[in-house]
Order: sequence, then C-alpha cells, then structure tokens
Amino acid sequence: MARRGVKYIIPFAFIFALVLSSDAVAGEVLRGSPTVIDGDTIEVAGERLGLYGIDAPELDQTCRWPNREIPCGVMARAALMDLTAGIEVRCEDVGRRDDGRRVARCADPHGADLGANMVWTGWALALRQASTEYVGDEAAARDEKRGLWKGEFVPPWEWRSSQR
Repeated sequence: MARRGVKYIIPFAFIFALVLSSDAVAGEVLRGSPTVIDGDTIEVAGERLGLYGIDAPELDQTCRWPNREIPCGVMARAALMDLTAGIEVRCEDVGRRDDGRRVARCADPHGADLGANMVWTGWALALRQASTEYVGDEAAARDEKRGLWKGEFVPPWEWRSSQR
C-alpha cells in the first residue's frame, strides 16, 4: 500500500516545481518606484506590467474635445505619472494576457488601486473582457464628464484595431 502513495507524490512534486520555475507566478508581489510607460503600463522592479482590468488610450491616440483635438494618450500617461509621482507601489501579479503581457493589480502605499483611480478619473476604460470590477467607476467618470468623457473618443481597443 505504501508504494501506491509514492507514485502520486512524485507527479505532484514535479508539477509544483514546474509552476515555481515559470518566469511569472500569479500572486507574486513586486514593490518599487514605478516608471510610467503609458496610461495603463508601468515598470516596477525591472518588470513591465499592464494594469489589471483597464485599457487606456495609446500614446499616439487623439480625442476630440469641444473645439479641439487633444493628445489623450499622452494625457492618460500624464495622469498615471501624477498618481505615481514620488511613491512606491505594490503590484500583485495576476497572470498574462493573450498577447503574453504580464498583468498586475497595483496600489499606492495607502492601498488605493491605480487601475480604479485611472478609470474613475476618466483616463482609462474598464476592460470588461478582463473584469467588470471597474464598470461603476467608468459610469461615474462618464456621468461627471471626467477625463476622456469631456469629449469624443474611440475606445483604445477599437483605435488599435483601426491602426493595423
């Protein structure tokens, strides 16, 4: 009887070792001063991370506000830079997107979720394919005409599709 149990221990140990050897383990926590790449991407501790559950305009994307065109991708990056200026963030890895990009839920030192803040201020949209967690924040930004909602814009995923 004891031999039968040994058969099962080895495969579980092997699988556990494989999971630990992957380059990104869901739940891994990274801390540090972030470098903002764009409105939904930061680099922390040498790792490039997409913010979980959101999508922000691309850097070269523009939007239409009353009587003018604005660089909304650049403005979204500036909003995230403002949120993270001079602080350290804590990011918990939640996996990878279909394109292989690492995704994390990141917070400021007080525990405020950066993704939620970007959506609430109107500089990012809830990425419903990933989560519906920020849909209420998006509705509040839209109702209050904050950020992107001050004018007209193409959702970032549609804008990227049109650029291909």
